[in-house]
Amino acid sequence: MKYIFIFISFLSFAQLSNDWDATEILCDMEKSWSVGNGCLEEHNKVVNVYGVLRLNNYTLEIMDATIQVIDGWVENDGQRIDILNSDCIIYKCSTSELVEYLPTLSN
Repeated sequence: MKYIFIFISFLSFAQLSNDWDATEILCDMEKSWSVGNGCLEEHNKVVNVYGVLRLNNYTLEIMDATIQVIDGWVENDGQRIDILNSDCIIYKCSTSELVEYLPTLSN
């Protein structure tokens, strides 16, 4: 049972294959965005953003989607923010997620 627990925990942090690369529109937001298909369709989309996602005081609404910020983080006004406690991020559905994968060190 101990080995199963470790295996499941490891998989919970793995990046998901994505449906859409939204780096161009979400990396430096110029207006508010709603991402996903709505809560009733039960078709979770996986959206990637590479680098820092800058909200710029706009609202990011997440509907039935997982947004993966890869090799970056989320910031507003030049400051990194708490993605679970921000007025700029609205998690509309129970399946809405925003995950940060911080840059890794390399040689």
